[in-house]
Amino acid sequence: MKVVAIAHRSETHAPEDFAPHLDAEVDHALGLLSEEKIREIYSRTDGKGAIIVLEAENEAQAQSYLDSLPLAQKGMLTFEVYGTKPYRGFLRGIS
Repeated sequence: MKVVAIAHRSETHAPEDFAPHLDAEVDHALGLLSEEKIREIYSRTDGKGAIIVLEAENEAQAQSYLDSLPLAQKGMLTFEVYGTKPYRGFLRGIS
């Protein structure tokens, strides 16, 4: 199933606190992308995190992928996680 996560940067950490960990974060995210666990990732325009589309069996599995990210392990990122299903409007008229 596709799972959408909204990542939120910790407001208790200054931007310079993130800098030493960004290379490890990118490397780990690219690893999850190459394993097809992350499908898409976008930076939020407000600079406060990211939007991530994952492929997982359920929300709990997606959360475990997210929890493996270095910034999450350091308490610098939290996530809202939402499972998805096809939009019901698209099923109209299909037998």
